[in-house]
Amino acid sequence: MKFAVVFGLIFYLFCNSDAIAQPTMDAIVFQKEPAAEFSFLNNWAYAWDVVKHDNGKFEKVDADRVTATDTVHLYYTANCKTNVQGGYAIRYCNASKANGKISLVFADGMPAYSSEFDITIVGNNYCFKPEVVYPELSMRGKLVYKTTYSKLILFQKDPAASKIISGYIDVRFVESSSVQGDLKKQHYYLRGYFKTPVNSD
Repeated sequence: MKFAVVFGLIFYLFCNSDAIAQPTMDAIVFQKEPAAEFSFLNNWAYAWDVVKHDNGKFEKVDADRVTATDTVHLYYTANCKTNVQGGYAIRYCNASKANGKISLVFADGMPAYSSEFDITIVGNNYCFKPEVVYPELSMRGKLVYKTTYSKLILFQKDPAASKIISGYIDVRFVESSSVQGDLKKQHYYLRGYFKTPVNSD
């Protein structure tokens, strides 16, 4: 009993370490993997700063020359959508494991979209933290995030022992900001499937 209380307290403090975000703490749902949902794994793109011209030649927008690494096919690891900044697709999820925790980072769309959506898994629980980045300077004041709905489905019963992690995420959250007493709220979401290798730190 004491262990459960201590574990819960540690997890709560970890998930609430960021003062501007108020993450949720929810239980993971485990299900069998629906193979038909992962056709996106066959698709790929180049890094955002690499352009392939019609003549087959490559160009890197921030460098004088292109290396072999620049032309590697980056296969999609997610098929998610968000309505942040008017809405865009997120094709990449990176997973890493360290100190008993699994970190999932959803990000895509550079240089126009710099936001990240982070999920931290500890045991059978997880918390969600958005990091919304806007391209323009604005007087938004302090941004506070509150998750209003969150569901994480994983298709591995023991994610901590898995080399690949896959699942479905559906999160809805509210961004609140106040400038000179004027309270503004934006309602956002992140939802979709993901399947990615788990890197050990």
